[in-house]
Amino acid sequence: MSEQCKGMTKSGRRCRNRGDFANGFCRLHAGQARRAYEQAAPDDTATDTGTARETSRWCCGDAENCLKILAVAAVAILTFLTLRLLVGPRDE
Repeated sequence: MSEQCKGMTKSGRRCRNRGDFANGFCRLHAGQARRAYEQAAPDDTATDTGTARETSRWCCGDAENCLKILAVAAVAILTFLTLRLLVGPRDE
């Protein structure tokens, strides 16, 4: 079900982006979701249930999407390090 983003624009208006947002905020207003979560629950250990919905508040989408991004980043880093070992440092 599509819902409107809960974020606020710079001009003070409600964001008009619509979608199925895990945390209620679109990717443009993910920072506002993080701040709203921190204000509502300053003590992470007391309220964090560890569910995918709670975890998604710390990333820009659902937990599965964050894991995919982390996996791609890990592969990129490992590829870089492997090439660095094989080729050696560049003389500049």
